[in-house]
Amino acid sequence: MHERIGIRQRHISLHETLTHSRRRRLTDLYLSAFYPAFILFHFLSLHFTSLHFIYHPSVPAHLLGMDQAIDSEADPLIPLSSDAEVNKYLVKINDKLKQLKTIGLTKNDHKILEKRLNFVWGELKETDPHASDPDKLKAWRHTRAREIYTNIQDANDHMFLALILVISPSESVKTSFQNVVNYLVHPSNNKPYQLNLSSADKMFFESTSVKQDFTGSRHFLRFIEAVFPQGLFSHFW
Repeated sequence: MHERIGIRQRHISLHETLTHSRRRRLTDLYLSAFYPAFILFHFLSLHFTSLHFIYHPSVPAHLLGMDQAIDSEADPLIPLSSDAEVNKYLVKINDKLKQLKTIGLTKNDHKILEKRLNFVWGELKETDPHASDPDKLKAWRHTRAREIYTNIQDANDHMFLALILVISPSESVKTSFQNVVNYLVHPSNNKPYQLNLSSADKMFFESTSVKQDFTGSRHFLRFIEAVFPQGLFSHFW
């Protein structure tokens, strides 16, 4: 009786051993056949996703990888001068440049640009020779402010964007601001910057140019080419 039980237990144990062995061989076969393909697929998926994330134009620069962030932070800002009055303006412009390099344009920036872009890039109206003195003074201030903004843009399109956002037309025509203009247009003080502007920002400039009728402005077209190297209306194709 005990011998039969012992034989039966050995049969059960042998069956379990064979069954486990078969399962293990099947598992090994499955892994050897499919696991490398799975790893390759997973690697390629992550690699493609990473490339798409890095190079997609609508991805903000502050969400990019470490290398891109380091390169962006290494871009030089406007060096301060030895003139304390000039530095008051430079600090404001530098703070805006830092913002544009990290988070790009804000909704408030868009509102300011809607008021000032046409002021710079729109068609300049001729002054009525019979206008009153206050109107003539207003027209002169308008023309002078436009010239100052244009001089800054001729020196550096990126710096122009920061300046037009923080320096109002009335502030730009002050006599004291001319020293700032002279400092900014010097070649050593207007190196290229890497701004973090999105596809939505680009569409804002393009739609505003249509609404305010300055699409054909030479300075507008040059600004788009400098700040958005992919070109005008490139997000449509």
